[in-house]
Amino acid sequence: MPLTVIILVYNEEKNIERCLKSIHGWVRDIFVVDSYSTDRTLAIVEKYTDKIYQREFESFANKFNWALTYLPVKTNWIMRLDADEIVIDPEYFFVELKAKLEKDSNVAGCYVNQRFYFLNHWIRHGGYPRKVLRIWRTGSAHFENRLLDEKMHINGIIDYLDIDIADIRQNGVSYWFNKHVQYARLEAIEADRLNKCECVYRDGLDKISYKNKQKYYKAPIYIRPFIYFIYRLFYLKGYKDGIIGVFYHFLHGFVYREMVDFNIHKNKLRNLLK
Repeated sequence: MPLTVIILVYNEEKNIERCLKSIHGWVRDIFVVDSYSTDRTLAIVEKYTDKIYQREFESFANKFNWALTYLPVKTNWIMRLDADEIVIDPEYFFVELKAKLEKDSNVAGCYVNQRFYFLNHWIRHGGYPRKVLRIWRTGSAHFENRLLDEKMHINGIIDYLDIDIADIRQNGVSYWFNKHVQYARLEAIEADRLNKCECVYRDGLDKISYKNKQKYYKAPIYIRPFIYFIYRLFYLKGYKDGIIGVFYHFLHGFVYREMVDFNIHKNKLRNLLK
């Protein structure tokens, strides 16, 4: 279909081939923006596309805004896919997407469902489906300059499609810890910014997400991760995914949130001592 997919990569040799296989032959163009990978990422990418560009990494938003500005996109629609994601059932996904875009000429962007896989197990409960904005009309979007949890702004109407992509990272639990130590430091900075600025909502779903984050950060520090973990485990029925599901929500809903709170606390103490 007349769609361009943009993928940002850096040392993704364990994930990128599965990602590319899920879209190859279904879309017109695949653009890959690398940040000077040192593993086999580019050798794998070259089997599926020759549209490879290099951009030094500063932040995800900076890199993607560069891509939206400088890549020679020739289609009317763009889709973002991460290197550790795949399209679930490509035939159904792209047939439904094509029908939607042809039917609703006033739509400028589309949410889709995002599944999470952990230790090769689909986490069906505790938050699925997570709606993510991944498809937009060319020239209608830009990313807000954030350190983490990048936010896209769309000029126009945003709709929702009940089609799925899946996050299936193959790097293991140790990689998860190393990555989330960095994420926690960045999210602590973003949490401070969240409490100080006025948010511009792109739609009702975005407003709900923002308000929920504000409520969360008003709860007592170090206690709120436990409350959030219990909420995901029981109210959202995360326990239904068994021991793997409980472990997943423990890591994401409790351990990671405690890491963020530790960094928030550390930043406040540092500011007081200045």
